Amino acid sequence: MKAGALSLITSLWRRNLMKLLQFLSIAKKDCQERFTNDSWYLEMLAVSDRMQGKSIGSRFIEEFIVPHIERQKGKQLFLITNTK
Repeated sequence: MKAGALSLITSLWRRNLMKLLQFLSIAKKDCQERFTNDSWYLEMLAVSDRMQGKSIGSRFIEEFIVPHIERQKGKQLFLITNTK
């Protein structure tokens, strides 16, 4: 890398991280306004690009997350989706 490239990458990563954190904060606030005591909120679930389209995320939610919430007497699950 040429001089300065590392600082540019770090700067871009930091800005994107800040955008993500702001988005998550807004999304969480919106869900909290709709929450009841039996509501759950899944903040983040990621599947790598090469593994997408294989129902990995859906199966994880159906086979692990939903049964766990049901055991805890949960009634609602909030999940915000984003492709990029």
